[in-house]
Amino acid sequence: MKKYNVLLLALLLMAGALNAQKYYARLGVGVGLGLSYYTDQNVDRTINSNISDVSESKSGSIGTGLNINLAGGWMLSKYFGVELGLSEFIGFGVKTKYNMTQTGYQQQFDDKYKGMSFQIIPALVVTPGLEKLNPYGRFGLIIGVVNSTNYSYTYTQTGNLGGKATTGVEKYKDKDHGGVAIGFAAAIGADYNLSEKLSLYAEINMNGLNYSPKKGKVVEWTLDGVDQMPSASKKDLEWEYVKKLDDQVSIPSTSPDQYLKETALLTNVGISVGLKFRFGGSN
Repeated sequence: MKKYNVLLLALLLMAGALNAQKYYARLGVGVGLGLSYYTDQNVDRTINSNISDVSESKSGSIGTGLNINLAGGWMLSKYFGVELGLSEFIGFGVKTKYNMTQTGYQQQFDDKYKGMSFQIIPALVVTPGLEKLNPYGRFGLIIGVVNSTNYSYTYTQTGNLGGKATTGVEKYKDKDHGGVAIGFAAAIGADYNLSEKLSLYAEINMNGLNYSPKKGKVVEWTLDGVDQMPSASKKDLEWEYVKKLDDQVSIPSTSPDQYLKETALLTNVGISVGLKFRFGGSN
């Protein structure tokens, strides 16, 4: 019984200490520049007098995108605090284009690859506790709990190939999802106090996060405007990612297909600005 009384007393003391400390909420938005994930060279070549082959791609990263941030923090002292943040990452995506032409015939392939992630970010905050312009550092973890990578393409062919008229437009979108991603977060910034309760903040941040999806599915597939999904098998429309792929195993059409595990790099470096609302007084 004594043990429970001591535990209850400790909990009450902790609750009183937390209530006595200053806490805050912040809301901000930022842009992150991703590290290189997809890189290719532009190609423009003539295979023979009738055929040319042109590829256009932009070096980029699916880690490039917009971050929307909401966080709550507790300053345990003037110089040290803890914070729990929520962040929505919306990737801008990487686009590529391929174009092949020969006498009387043309193929064009336009695709886009982008990433999305909803993240929980627990972190430690350190600051010198200055009055007007107060610098700080924040260091913690990123836990991506709702992640996805999205791929889409439009394929267009027109003209006459081998004496046969060939014209058509195929549109396709898929989504890889499932699994939790864990990485790190760091930021260096400063608060500019507008009043005792309100400040403006700006920071440079780095988010390191690699994401390996567990499975994927087709979300749209049309050919010349006709939906292809009703007639497609489950194997055509769904897949699972595995660490080891056995080509000798035959997967039935009623089961999801299997692909080798792949990793998307969502790491980025960027800037964020926003407002911080303090409760219980200034730091």
